[in-house]
Amino acid sequence: MLPLAQVAQAAPSDLPFGVVGVVALMAGGLVLLGLEIVLPGAICGIIGSLLLLCGVVSAFIIGGMVGGVIALGVALAGIFLVFWFYLNVLPETRIGRKIFLDSTVSGAGASAPGDESLVGREGITQTVFVPSGLVLVDGQYYEAVSQSGFLGSGEHVVVLGRETLRLVVGKSRAKD
Repeated sequence: MLPLAQVAQAAPSDLPFGVVGVVALMAGGLVLLGLEIVLPGAICGIIGSLLLLCGVVSAFIIGGMVGGVIALGVALAGIFLVFWFYLNVLPETRIGRKIFLDSTVSGAGASAPGDESLVGREGITQTVFVPSGLVLVDGQYYEAVSQSGFLGSGEHVVVLGRETLRLVVGKSRAKD
């Protein structure tokens, strides 16, 4: 390999690759960018981008300003075409129909722990609450947080409300 200073002053025939090398670098880069759309990870995209960059830089070295600008334009047009293909053509192919989701996913999940119907119900702590733990309400176990501070296991509590994923409980006045 030639040092960078010698590469900048070298004639195109002195370089290890010529126009064919530039075209190969850019074509490989575009192919890898196209594969990045389908394959997970970022390896193909990073390597493809580096190949395109090397192709454009090599074109500037070999072909001067005109060759470099042409290569840059070809690279940008190629990137545009790869993404146009991804958005407009690929979804209509057999492979694209397997990759892309074109229908809505519907269904019902379980109700949020401690939906509003549990507010006011009595329960028994199953673990020590410092300040959260496990509570048994109407035969079901729920994660809960105590508004009354420390609670021991086996204490009677009342459901005061709920947070996103857990109940809010307090000491039951009736059972104390």
